[in-house]
Amino acid sequence: MAQSGLFGPFVSLLFVLSCWTRISAGATLSLEEKLQQLETTLQATVNQLQEKVVQLEEKVAQVQATNVQLEVQIQQNVPNRIFIFRTSSSVGKAMNLTTGKFTVPRSGTYFFSFTALASFPPSVPEVFCLAYLYWNGVKTGSGGVEEANTAYLQSSPFSVHSTLKLKSGDEIWIQINEMSDETILYNDAGDLLTQFTGWMLDEEIVASL
Repeated sequence: MAQSGLFGPFVSLLFVLSCWTRISAGATLSLEEKLQQLETTLQATVNQLQEKVVQLEEKVAQVQATNVQLEVQIQQNVPNRIFIFRTSSSVGKAMNLTTGKFTVPRSGTYFFSFTALASFPPSVPEVFCLAYLYWNGVKTGSGGVEEANTAYLQSSPFSVHSTLKLKSGDEIWIQINEMSDETILYNDAGDLLTQFTGWMLDEEIVASL
């Protein structure tokens, strides 16, 4: 639809030129009248193209103004619950710190990354922690860590990464589904060792024109 709208002025111009050619063959108009008619048509076509350019410029400016990014730090890490975050640099207020969910503001391709540092109790035969990335309630990515016979102050990093093509209104969140007893995720505000980040890689501009 966007392409047909853009080329509409050219179609109109070709139609008028065709009519002008046929009229010329009948010699019903003077040369001056024909040139005046052609000038009027060309000006109308230029005006339409200028309007299209303005519309596209406004659309690009709107996309740039609503660039989507998020970076939040974990506040709570209760097993089998969605993460609740304490601070956010989310552009456009798309990240709800209370629910822990990111609501997609604009359709497009997004990249998400969850990185964490798990701390384990000492002298335990087996410890583990597993996180899932959810897309509208469906698991779409996972990452975790598992250790055995842990030592004092032992910790291990893990992460979840995913690139998704999303629609406006989709919901994304991180959730811990499996965690061994006494295992924790570092959540000190100054260390930034456990955080959820993401940004829009590409927006579906054509679909919205």
